[in-house]
Amino acid sequence: MPRPKREDQIDLANEVKTVAYRQIAANGAAALSLRAIARELNVTAPAIYNYYSRRDDLVTALIVDSYNSFANALELARDKVGEADYAGQLMGALVAYRAWALAHPEEYSLIFGTPIPGYQAPMELTLPAAKRGMDTIIGILEAAEIAGALTFAPSIASLAPSLREAALTWKREHGYAASIQVLYLALAGWGRIHGLVMLEIYNHLAPFFYDVDALYLAEVDAILHLAGLDKGE
Repeated sequence: MPRPKREDQIDLANEVKTVAYRQIAANGAAALSLRAIARELNVTAPAIYNYYSRRDDLVTALIVDSYNSFANALELARDKVGEADYAGQLMGALVAYRAWALAHPEEYSLIFGTPIPGYQAPMELTLPAAKRGMDTIIGILEAAEIAGALTFAPSIASLAPSLREAALTWKREHGYAASIQVLYLALAGWGRIHGLVMLEIYNHLAPFFYDVDALYLAEVDAILHLAGLDKGE
């Protein structure tokens, strides 16, 4: 019988995360088990408890890591484009959104997919990481608006009263300086691309539309058009 590995022989905290993602891919996040991870790593369960005392602590760590990795990808794509090229920044960030999701489907599903039964995310830990991705999109649009580069489509420029109130509430609660039009477009645009990405990850698009690349880019172009960043092209 092989001897369990000593805790100091491996980077246990990160190895646990690696195995956890494999388990999520195979069985879903709800089936995640610290004892099963310990068996796969050939270590004792108490060794894992030194890092993650409960399954939910591991889930929280995975969620925070995933949100930060996702936001890093969006920020990197934005920063590759010139400061005044707001259309290029937004296009780059939205293209990076899909690329990251397809490269990390388990992580994407963990943070944006079906909630895990019985798990309640500690907002003080997860919310700062969760906001980073959305704040990247909002920041691009806000900078473009300040520079006078936005020309909102009528549906965005004149929001219905209920939508205005909802956007104002969001603005107040999270302390955003951006206009309600920017906030609404960021949220509505996210909804559009998130839907396509989830359909693609679960292979629901291919039977209906073979050129998913073109479909996604068309939706990105539509978001740019709603902001007037497409320059009428």
